[in-house]
Amino acid sequence: MDRYLGKRHIDKIVGNNLRAAREARKMSAYELADLIGLTRGQIGLIEHGKRGITSLTMSQLPKIFNMPLERFFFEWSEEEVENFKEDESEYNAYRAEIQSMLACMTKAELKHTHDVVKSIMTLYKVE
Repeated sequence: MDRYLGKRHIDKIVGNNLRAAREARKMSAYELADLIGLTRGQIGLIEHGKRGITSLTMSQLPKIFNMPLERFFFEWSEEEVENFKEDESEYNAYRAEIQSMLACMTKAELKHTHDVVKSIMTLYKVE
């Protein structure tokens, strides 16, 4: 990634991936909203990158869509979406990209990111 584009860019990536996962499973926005306790309108705002997603809502996505949480944070080609497989080389590439993004964040963005990750780790009881 050439430069960190900020929270709005991340919101758009997460939203696009959420919509792609939902549509791939032929699930309506109403069905997804019922599963995660949001309204259909809130789902629409998230999918269009106009509203951020909470760590609590994010923590439900791996179970609903049977895919790793990190899948929602990266831009994927159509082929990558179909063939997503987690292996050591992909993990290292993701790690390097995340480190590069973190290096460009402001203190406020780092704190927000830390709080989200900490919430997810608490929900999954990761130490």
